[in-house]
Amino acid sequence: MTTRKEFLRASAVAGGAALTRGTPLLAPRAPGAVRTEHDRATAPMKLLIFGGTGFIGPHLVRLAVARGHSVTILSRGRRDADLPSSVERLIGDRTINDTIPAGNLKALEGRKFDAVIDDPATDPRWVMQATALLKDSGAYMFVSSTGVFLPYLTPNNDENAPVITEQPAGKPPEYGIQKAQCEQVVMRAFGNRGLVVRPGYICGPGDVSDRFSYWPQRFARGGEMLVPGKKTDPSQLIDVRDLVAFMLKLVEERRGGIYNCAGPVQKLQFGQFIEEARAALKSEAKLVWVEDYEFLRQNRMTYAIPWMIPEGENQYHLQINNRKAVAAGLTFRSIGETVRD
Repeated sequence: MTTRKEFLRASAVAGGAALTRGTPLLAPRAPGAVRTEHDRATAPMKLLIFGGTGFIGPHLVRLAVARGHSVTILSRGRRDADLPSSVERLIGDRTINDTIPAGNLKALEGRKFDAVIDDPATDPRWVMQATALLKDSGAYMFVSSTGVFLPYLTPNNDENAPVITEQPAGKPPEYGIQKAQCEQVVMRAFGNRGLVVRPGYICGPGDVSDRFSYWPQRFARGGEMLVPGKKTDPSQLIDVRDLVAFMLKLVEERRGGIYNCAGPVQKLQFGQFIEEARAALKSEAKLVWVEDYEFLRQNRMTYAIPWMIPEGENQYHLQINNRKAVAAGLTFRSIGETVRD
C-alpha cells in the first residue's frame, strides 16, 4: 500500500465531501447544477485560469462564465472539457526539469488580468515563472492543500500554524512541502493581492478517483459492508462546487491572504458521515464496523477517504481549523447532496 506521503503526491488535490447544519446557500438544484449566491457578479472580471480541464477547473470555469466573467484558460491542450464557447483557450506547457530550464508561457506574454487562478501547480518554479510574467495582474490565487501541515502532529491547525518549506536533503520532493513553497512565492510576489486556498479532501461530480467515490458505489451494492475505524473518528471534506464558489467569492471581493477550506462548519465524526450517506442513498447495506486499528493496518486498510487512522503523523489530519474561511463566506452543502450527485 502507498504511504500517506506518496498518496498526497499522487493525489495532488484529493477528494472529500462536506456537511453543514446551517441553511444551504440555495435550494437544492438538479445533480451537478451550478449554485451561486447571485446570478451575475456585480463587477465582471477578466480571469486567467491555469488548467481548467481537470477536476476543479471545469467547475470553476463554468461558474465564472455563468457569473459574467471573461475567462481565459491556459493548458497543454491534451485533455478536452465541456466548457462554454466564450472561453479563450491558450496552449502552454509549464514543464521545468533538468533539460527544460523554463516553461513555455509565450501565450501569456504581454497579457494581464484582473485575477489569475493557479489550480494545478505543484512545482514552485512554475509559480515563480507565472507570477513574474503576470506581476501586473490584479490578483493571484493559488490552490494549495491542507497537505502543507503534514505531519499533522498538532490539533486545530489554522492559517497561522507553521508549515515545512525545506525539502529534506537526498529525498524526492514532498507534495505538501512543494505546495507550501508555492504559497510563499505567491505571497512574496503579490503581497496583499495574493490569495491562497487550502482545500482538504475534495469530492463531487467529475471526481474520477476511487477515494470518496467508493462510498456511494459501495452503498448502492448493498449487502454486508465493511466500515473501517471508529464512529467517533474525525472526518473532513469539501464538495468541489462549494470550493469553487468560495474561490470566486474571494476573487470578486478582492480579498487577500490564506484560507483553509475543509468542511463541515461543525466537527464531523466518521460515523455521522456514514449514516448521512446511507440515508441519502436509501441503502439497505448492513454495516460491519471494524474498530481494531492494528487489524486494519495488518490488512493494509489505513485510510478510506474521508477517514484515516488518527495516529502518528495523521493524528490531526482531519481536524483542520476552517473558521477564517467560514467567516469569509465558505458554505457547505449536505453530504446527502454530494453522495447522490
